[in-house]
Amino acid sequence: MNRSPSDSGIGLSAKGSFGAFSSKADLATQRKAKLTERAEVHDVTLPQAYRELGKNIYQTGHFQTGFPELFEHVRRRIERAQQSQANATSKAKIDHAFEVLGKAVYERHHNQAGPFEIVTPITYDLARLALIDGHLASIDEAMSKHLVTPRRIAIAGGVCLFAAVFAGLIFVFNNDRSAKPPVQQAASGSQAGNPGQPGADDGRLPFPSEKERKEAAAQVQSEYGDAIKSAQTPDEKRELVDEFIAEASADDVAPARRFALLQAAMKVAPDATAAVSIVDETVKGFEMDALRTKTTAVERFSKLARTEEQQEAVAAAAADLMLQATDRGDFETAQKLADLAHEAAEQSAAAGLIQDVAEKTQQVHASRSAYNSSEAALETLARNPRDAAANTTAGKYHCFVKDDWNSGLPMLAFSDDESLKALSSLELNKPTESTRQATLGDRWFAEAQKASGATRQAMLRRAAFWYRLALKSQPALESKTRRRLQERISDIQSAG
Repeated sequence: MNRSPSDSGIGLSAKGSFGAFSSKADLATQRKAKLTERAEVHDVTLPQAYRELGKNIYQTGHFQTGFPELFEHVRRRIERAQQSQANATSKAKIDHAFEVLGKAVYERHHNQAGPFEIVTPITYDLARLALIDGHLASIDEAMSKHLVTPRRIAIAGGVCLFAAVFAGLIFVFNNDRSAKPPVQQAASGSQAGNPGQPGADDGRLPFPSEKERKEAAAQVQSEYGDAIKSAQTPDEKRELVDEFIAEASADDVAPARRFALLQAAMKVAPDATAAVSIVDETVKGFEMDALRTKTTAVERFSKLARTEEQQEAVAAAAADLMLQATDRGDFETAQKLADLAHEAAEQSAAAGLIQDVAEKTQQVHASRSAYNSSEAALETLARNPRDAAANTTAGKYHCFVKDDWNSGLPMLAFSDDESLKALSSLELNKPTESTRQATLGDRWFAEAQKASGATRQAMLRRAAFWYRLALKSQPALESKTRRRLQERISDIQSAG
């Protein structure tokens, strides 16, 4: 008999709309297929595309002054092959030299590295790798929930429920390993979350050892036990949480004590808002998956919420997290949070919050739809790189949803949308003069007036991007123009 999503901790709730529940075996099968697909792109088609570009660059002599050593390397490989009997080994060495040259030039010059029909396959392969990695991250996240989701909490009274909730949160704190997709782990060599291993590249530390955590927790309990017991009202608990966070954020606090203080703060957190702030503080110093831990916290506090104020805190936190999950490409978690936010908002009876949750849920659905359309478009482009409709779909997704303009703009340059096609051409020329940069910003601003929702916001952000460049570039803009651009940047920021 199949379990429901709520029994398993993954998949969709009854309100979900993104497909059927996936078992762990199904996820493993999907993961294997995606890894196979990734290997094909990463190890076969992308290197081949780089080789074709490198060969074209060498034959035309373009960029020779910028990459003299790589040109010389190719020349020597060809010369050696001509001097000796050509064989598979010498051909492989020449191909590798072409590949290195093509990759180096593309990384510096992107779509201007060569002819469209040679450069485009590289852009598409890189975009496809990004999509596959996002898919793998979502699959790994779903699989991890099979392994680490705590037992379902039985509601047997407020006190017992709180104890179970707190135990679940501490379980996540202590066992979170800031899981990355295997591809990322291999690339970074990270030992995130392993006591005694080096910290992450961003300066965050792995969790203290179990012995250190126990000793520090005992010390904090000894010092603050009475204060924890006496904090009964929400305001008293918030005050104590602030005290714990303040001490934990001090520069001279030992890592184990900092962790123990934040655990103690979580123990007295009165609502989801406080819990999320505690996770934010923890993420600053320790390697952990913030989204996963916050989601767990909000889920647990949704079971504790009794007052309208507590329901509001749950709804607001879940609504913000659903957008974070969407940005990560974890649409299952996003939908779960959307359902939770909707239920809590309804119980809070806050009309404005209900509307906010509804609007953010629409953003989740739109992003999911765009993601699916983009995957289909990339499959089309793999067969026909000049397909205008597919270029439009994939380009819009990368620019307006993923904020990956380097991948999206070359696609929009061959779009069937004439406005976007013209804008992308201006973008790809990389204007450096202030007046041209301001004009490009104005073009995006005007285009945004014809759009709506997330697409409109993305276009406005792009306009602000070019306005900021224009304000810094030469020749200096007239004071009237500067004021106009500054006002527009301010308006865009205010609009969110």
